[in-house]
Amino acid sequence: GRGGAGADRADEVPYWTAITTYFGYALLIVVGYVRDAFGRLFKRSQYAAPAGYAPLLDGYDDFYTRRLYYRISDCWGRPIASAPGAWLDVVDRQWSHDRRVLHVHPSRTRHCLNLGSYNYLGFGELQGGVDSTVVRTL
Repeated sequence: GRGGAGADRADEVPYWTAITTYFGYALLIVVGYVRDAFGRLFKRSQYAAPAGYAPLLDGYDDFYTRRLYYRISDCWGRPIASAPGAWLDVVDRQWSHDRRVLHVHPSRTRHCLNLGSYNYLGFGELQGGVDSTVVRTL
């Protein structure tokens, strides 16, 4: 493989991690199908298209979006209100009670340490010192 013999072992996922990950997804899918089945039986109005309109999606076409993606999208889809440097301001958001609408409060932010951006070292926020040094080096 690329990088020598040790690189192949580094790419392997431990069995316990793989099993628990697959189990978690399987559990979410089963619980989602059960919730959809009961919802179609007891809350028909929420699953039906509005009167006079054709349904946009048929059956379980948007199952992944409704039951999996919306539950975890908050982990990475956070708007920021500052430059993505070492520290950044994250905009506060709040889901509606039924988790269908995301309310954004641009006036409320939270100052956070940036651990997940391509710019976590803060090179993009400093004018002068770092930028001019990089340009001269290149």
